Amino acid sequence: MTAITVFEIWRGLESEVAREVTRRALRGVRVYPLTDAASRRAGEVHRVLQRTVIGERDTLIAGICLCIKRPLLSANVRRFRRVPGLEVVQAR
Repeated sequence: MTAITVFEIWRGLESEVAREVTRRALRGVRVYPLTDAASRRAGEVHRVLQRTVIGERDTLIAGICLCIKRPLLSANVRRFRRVPGLEVVQAR
């Protein structure tokens, strides 16, 4: 999971109960940070996709996945398949 994804999940949690459930669910899940190298990869993705931008957070997530050479699990495969070199796996 990327640090950006943690942000996306966490920002929608409105109660302490929801936050506690999420803390437990994420326990032991590796979180990949937005590093300098990942930020540069995201910048390259943004430049390549200028006319079909996928959104800043999604671009950052793609940059992290490309940098760590890991596939991206997403329910929005169509959006991420536009990123050259990114392996995308359909979430079920």
